[in-house]
Amino acid sequence: MKEKATVISDLNEYLEYKESYLRAGSFKVYRLFSFKFKRFLAANGFAHLPTKKITPAICEKYKRYILKIHSDPITRNKEIGQMKTFFAQFTKPGWERYRISPAANIERLPKQDSEMHEPYNEVQTAEIIGRILEKKDYYLLLYIYFIHYTFARPGREVRLLKVGDLKLSCPDIGCQFSSKIDNYGRPHSRPAESLSVQRTTPGDGRVSHPLWR
Repeated sequence: MKEKATVISDLNEYLEYKESYLRAGSFKVYRLFSFKFKRFLAANGFAHLPTKKITPAICEKYKRYILKIHSDPITRNKEIGQMKTFFAQFTKPGWERYRISPAANIERLPKQDSEMHEPYNEVQTAEIIGRILEKKDYYLLLYIYFIHYTFARPGREVRLLKVGDLKLSCPDIGCQFSSKIDNYGRPHSRPAESLSVQRTTPGDGRVSHPLWR
């Protein structure tokens, strides 16, 4: 490698190295990073700067440039990660430009909860659930919660589930409607009738297991 290589020449050599062993689909990510990074360097007068002259302040400036052109937090972190990977390469044997990468302490954005996509607001939800409770259609309510927690809110609840949360040895369906109704702002009221699951056990006939706990 050239002793006084610029950041652009080192970036080109980095791309050639990545292209030599990556598939086209995987290499595309590095090529797009190169395009954005070169555009940033040219716009700020850093295109002919020796790689060793790149400072943490310049890396932080590139991070803020990424924050301006991208709004999605995942995309932002991927772009910041690409920069960190690029400069980390030049701390490895045969690539040495630094002892410590200037991007080593550039922080990625904190992870965020998945966005909620609720079709109804809290008042509308309370009214719908109230109507269902008036008709005592608890199977419909169970179905609604099943759909809601399986598809509508997987980013908030489902992704946090652990294997240990599944009680496979318990015959009951652990769905506490009363606590969920409270979460929607309705007063706690335990229906007189509770759902039950019918299962057959050897010698005992049909046994009823309430859904409520």
